[in-house]
Amino acid sequence: MRPAPRLFWGVILYALALSSIMLAATMAAGPPADEPLFQWRMLVVQARLSEGQTILVPEDADSPVPTPDMTSFATQAGALASQPETPAALREQAAAMWMIYGGQAQEGDDKRVLSNLLPTPENRTEFGRLVAELAAGGDLTDRQVLADADVSPWLKSRLTLWLKDRRAPMPADSDHAKSERPFVEKTASVLGFFGMFGLLGLLLLASLPWLLRRFRGRGLPPAPWANEWWVPWYVVAAWFAVSATAQLALSSAVGLGGLIVVQLASGLIALRLIGQQSLDGQRGFAGVLFQLRVGVAPFGGQAMPPLLWGFLAWCAALPIMLLCTLLQSMLPIESHLVSNPVLPEIVAADSGFNTIILFVAVVGLAPFFEEIIFRGFLYRQLRARSGPLGAALVSAAVFSAVHLSPGTIVPLFGLGLLLAAVTERSGGLLPAMLLHGLWNGGSLVLAGTLYSGAA
Repeated sequence: MRPAPRLFWGVILYALALSSIMLAATMAAGPPADEPLFQWRMLVVQARLSEGQTILVPEDADSPVPTPDMTSFATQAGALASQPETPAALREQAAAMWMIYGGQAQEGDDKRVLSNLLPTPENRTEFGRLVAELAAGGDLTDRQVLADADVSPWLKSRLTLWLKDRRAPMPADSDHAKSERPFVEKTASVLGFFGMFGLLGLLLLASLPWLLRRFRGRGLPPAPWANEWWVPWYVVAAWFAVSATAQLALSSAVGLGGLIVVQLASGLIALRLIGQQSLDGQRGFAGVLFQLRVGVAPFGGQAMPPLLWGFLAWCAALPIMLLCTLLQSMLPIESHLVSNPVLPEIVAADSGFNTIILFVAVVGLAPFFEEIIFRGFLYRQLRARSGPLGAALVSAAVFSAVHLSPGTIVPLFGLGLLLAAVTERSGGLLPAMLLHGLWNGGSLVLAGTLYSGAA
């Protein structure tokens, strides 16, 4: 039994110190400067979806959808406009939403309340002065002011509709409703797509005992690497140390391109370290990948079994992850620690090239290397000592912890458990990679669809 080398302790201490500093900095910094913007965008998306329910109902439907109550959005918009950290231009738009959705019916005096929501008169833009005038009972005397305002087309259109009848809900046959139809239909289609496969996932989970008896994988062979206790932690800590250090050094300088460089560099270093622990001389990348059971060899050279494993596991993951997200929401964690760290990148990826880079990084490279490290190596090493259940729990905990995202730690832990179970049952790593990639890709598609509605 080899003792842990000095380098191991240095890598462990560096990784722990780096992760502690990064996590402490995230929690101490408070909400980022663009947090109000994200809150506003999600508020707009939620309002558009709620108000757009009537758009999807056929005109000859027997029972039309009840008119949605939009006053809660007025309350949320008023709260956003009242936050000291909300920029002045954003306060004006939130105040306009407050006015449109009936905040005055809750608060009473439009002019008095709105003066507290809007910036001071000298700091208002032309749009802010227009909102103040409308709240005081005035009319839109200069439509060019609204046309030239630096606000979203949705807000301009909704405000124009509100001016026609300040108390009525959105008519389904209005010009505004017609302009909303593409977004509502696209979002409904995406949500319906995920919902359909989520129902399939529920059926799979309900029939899981029968499926486990009926279908069995080829099983995992003993790990072909050195069995010293420190070996898996050395590889994981080194991968994290290189990844986190490079990300801090490169991400601000080269953006999304830096993300790919970081993933490639840290992943290849991890593969090299795994090869150094080989007991049968398989130290090249091809040999290491074979040992890790990457590819179709564990499935008799057939591509269909791992594809089926990955797809069905993704379906089962949808309801499981929804439950994990609900459990996460019960934890007392500040809002800025709950958001997905990839969301700012989604919003910033405003070109086709940036979107492709983001998908390559998040859907391709991240699942490939993370599954190699956490399920291909760490899980199998721990499995030799503590069995499948203990290895699954520990590897899932480490997987969720290294993401340094307190607001998503429960979903990440649940995903880690599911990925370990798929690897154990299927006997190969490719199904877990496919599940991981499908999950990341689905998250990007859903987030991109919703954020497109916040423009």
